[in-house]
Amino acid sequence: MIKINNNKGSLISIIIPANNEERVIERCLNYLQKHLNPEEAEIIVVCNGCTDKTAKIVRAMDSDIRLIETPLASKANALNLGDKYSIGFPRIYLDADILISGEDITKLANELKKGVLLAASPALKIDTKGRPWTIRAFYQIWCNLPFVTEGTIGCGIYALSKQGRQRFDKFPEITADDSFVRFLFSSTERGIVKNATFIISPPMCLLDLLSIRIRQCFGFYEFKKTFPELVQQHSESNTKSIFFLFSKISLWPALLVYISINFYSRLGGVCKFWFGNRLYWNKDESSRF
Repeated sequence: MIKINNNKGSLISIIIPANNEERVIERCLNYLQKHLNPEEAEIIVVCNGCTDKTAKIVRAMDSDIRLIETPLASKANALNLGDKYSIGFPRIYLDADILISGEDITKLANELKKGVLLAASPALKIDTKGRPWTIRAFYQIWCNLPFVTEGTIGCGIYALSKQGRQRFDKFPEITADDSFVRFLFSSTERGIVKNATFIISPPMCLLDLLSIRIRQCFGFYEFKKTFPELVQQHSESNTKSIFFLFSKISLWPALLVYISINFYSRLGGVCKFWFGNRLYWNKDESSRF
């Protein structure tokens, strides 16, 4: 059954799919509502297949937040439900473990309203405070790869203009919704809004990092098998950047960590695709506090 707390129109729609996110949803929403004008934006949380207190927490918060509940544990279905019940543009799709303020949401939306970009993400910030050296080493290399540095949208948040959202009908039933959206647009149609930022909290332990990296590698492998025609239209490779980073001797230890994690993640992703439980959503629980 779908329950809606509020049915208020707005200029910006923010859709948050949430599956058992009781540990992070309040943090996400409180941070999001900082400097966010409720007259200019609507927040829609889609609780999908939740068996915890996520919906109860959302229901107890600001009445301006709209709540949709569905028993089906599917991010794609949650995104589609959010689209069905939202009315605003630009439309922002936000993971529940991401931190972004209302001020940065407004900056992101304003950039899309200019009509130059059809799809965009804010600039990424990674809070590695308190993380072990292996985690910091991995992200030291990852943050220097084209995926991050060359305007690649995704990583838990992306926004689409009305014209951009018309590029496709519904979100497909795949894990990597961000890859699907990213590959629909050319490099001139999508980009990073550098004056807006969002924060990712990486895992606290190596096992959880491997878990989410396996999910990401599985998701991209699944996407390539499902939409090979989209992949052929774009070429994304980090190989040249990796070789360039090898020229900096001081980065060799971090590169060894990155390459090792990347190897096992890709192997795990392929094994999950062919032999594992595709419905199981690998999560990082260590950073959810």
